[in-house]
Amino acid sequence: MTDTPPNHPLLPAAQAPPPEPQAWPTDEEQPVNYRRYLAAVLRHKWLIAALTVVGTAAGFAGTRFAPSEYLAQATLWLQVGGTRQGGRETGPIQAAELLEWSSWVDLLRSFVVLDEVVRREHVYLENDDALDRPLFTGFRLKPRFVPGKYRLEVARDGRTFALTMAGQEVQRAAVGDSVGPATGFEWVPAAADLRPGRVIAFRVRTPREAALTLRDELRSILPQQGSFLRLELQGGDPIATAATLNAVAERFVEVAAQLKRQKLTELSTILAEQLNSSYADLGRAERSLEGFRVHTITLPSEQASPVTPGLEQTRDPVFRAFFEMRVERERLDRDQQSLTRVLARPDSGISPVQLEAIASVRESAELSRALADLTTREAEARAMRLQFTEQHPPLQRLDAEIAELRRQTIPALARQLAAQLASRVRDTDTRIGRRRGRSSRSRPAPSRRRGCGATSPSRRTSTPPSSSATRRRASRK
Repeated sequence: MTDTPPNHPLLPAAQAPPPEPQAWPTDEEQPVNYRRYLAAVLRHKWLIAALTVVGTAAGFAGTRFAPSEYLAQATLWLQVGGTRQGGRETGPIQAAELLEWSSWVDLLRSFVVLDEVVRREHVYLENDDALDRPLFTGFRLKPRFVPGKYRLEVARDGRTFALTMAGQEVQRAAVGDSVGPATGFEWVPAAADLRPGRVIAFRVRTPREAALTLRDELRSILPQQGSFLRLELQGGDPIATAATLNAVAERFVEVAAQLKRQKLTELSTILAEQLNSSYADLGRAERSLEGFRVHTITLPSEQASPVTPGLEQTRDPVFRAFFEMRVERERLDRDQQSLTRVLARPDSGISPVQLEAIASVRESAELSRALADLTTREAEARAMRLQFTEQHPPLQRLDAEIAELRRQTIPALARQLAAQLASRVRDTDTRIGRRRGRSSRSRPAPSRRRGCGATSPSRRTSTPPSSSATRRRASRK
């Protein structure tokens, strides 16, 4: 057998063994090549320098020319309830809360607060240059004015000025004169402030438009059943923003104090009317009681009888029904007279408080409902006057309803009730007269009493003289 050489063409070539898998390099094995990073920086050095310069310039320009925003904050303390101890009011008489805790925010955002702030702080006036704002310290608006964008230009000689609106000249006058009287402005800037060639641009808005903008920008935070109301206002001018927020807080406190003063005044007036009415009723009741005692001294009455201990004293049903009818008759007559006195006043002078103090009025469902409707509508009218003027159509309709209740509905129902009370008094008098006649017929005639020393046809008695009488006769002898 012959040996075949390994490189024989007819035999397959010998294959080399597969290479061993190489392990992935680790961080410890491959150190950071700082030279490559440095080379990249040096290669793009001009691009990096240019980006740095451009970014710095853009940031500087943004801080210099971009409008800054400032946030003003204020906190108000609200007395949402009286001082309590053990869940009860400490005072003997406590008025109800002025507003519900959720209504304080509505009061803050009402126009009775914001309109006054807009007028005080000139929020309706817009001026971009902070150096021009001291000129508008005495700026006021007349009831009729023309809103828009204005431009005040002082001549180069410093003697005259021109007021233009939308490119049209509105006024030309000497420096020191009133500016814009024809457009509804009350503004007399100092002549020293109107330097030659000075230009003042400003915009005038309606106070209601400025109030709506202020209401949208004003943020209020009141936690549920909380006592602290937080206010926030954001603006570009820190001084004007803080002054506006302080004015809102001050006006809010003024309106709340005014409402509380008004409520206490109305409450004291109602209590005084109730006190005077109760005092008058007490005087009439005392006089009626005295007259009742005088007129009923001869009427049938019960004989007093001793009461057995442990037993309840009883009264004859006939006499009890008689006196109950008399008491009811006096009450009806007293209510009818009170209604007559109230109706004697003019329709506009009818007091709902005096009507509610009458017991028969409280028992009348229709009249009580009408008085409740009047009270509700008057409260709604007071709440609407805080937000709207007298020309507001819903407020005018509400005033018409109140006038109709005061002058037509309530007087008519009161007259109807007075007529019903008079009829009931007559019916009660008739019943009392019939019952008095029956009680007089059923009452037995009183027996005649014989005094001491009286004689009788069947028996004659004599009373022995007393010892004092015997001594007096002996001394006379």
